Parts: sequence; structure tokens; C-alpha cells
Amino acid sequence: MNKTILLAFLFVLTGLVSCKENKTNYNDNNDSKVQGFVSTKQVEYEEPQDDPTYHVDEEHKYEYRTGTSGDYEYNYDVVGHDSNGDDVSGNVSMNGKYGTGTITTPDGDEVDVDAEWVDYGKLKATDENGNEYELEAE
Repeated sequence: MNKTILLAFLFVLTGLVSCKENKTNYNDNNDSKVQGFVSTKQVEYEEPQDDPTYHVDEEHKYEYRTGTSGDYEYNYDVVGHDSNGDDVSGNVSMNGKYGTGTITTPDGDEVDVDAEWVDYGKLKATDENGNEYELEAE
């Protein structure tokens, strides 16, 4: 029995010695430069396609989306009419229930609008003058 205890003790001791950690002092190593991570939320892209999270999905109504999971911004082509019943079209970017976009009026004028989902595929948009537009995502 003493031999068994002695062998077990040697086995444990050998295991502990062989697991010794080889530490490297990284402060002395000037060859490697650690670069910080830059979040894509902090970068402004001129074109949405340049955003690494740009995604196109032909099965859904949105034209494309950007952002991170749970914080996507969806882009939609929209058609609808103004309060006079005149046809309008445009493009909006939505994040959650709200978004912004540009509407082209029958006169060819481009108007910036704030948009809000009011039903599935349906939006209500308002320009800076208080004019309202009923829109539908294409």
C-alpha cells in the first residue's frame, strides 16, 4: 500500500511540474502592436453598401438593412399620397417604429420627412411644414 501511495504522489507531482506556465513579457515585445476595436456605430459611411453590416434580402419588403442584431436600420422604397390625394414616392430608413426619408412630390420637389409605422407595411410621414403623407412600403 505504501508503494501505491508513493506512486500516486509521484504521479501528481510530475503532473504539477509539467503544467508549469511559460510566461512571456509582452511589454518588452515592441514588434507587435495591439490595435483597438472600432465599433461600426462610430463610423459614418457615405454609401450604405460600405457598411460591413449591409444586407440585402429579396424576400422581404426592405431594400436593404444595416446595423447590428437588435439595432437594425431598414431601408424601404415607399409609395403613397399626400393629404390632397396626389401620388408621392420616395425612400425611408426605419429603425424600430420611427425613421426619416425623402418624398418626391408630383411637382418633382424632394421633401424630407419623419416617418412612423402605423400598420404592417403602412407608414405615416410628416414634413417640416406639418404636411402628412400616407405611405406603403413596396
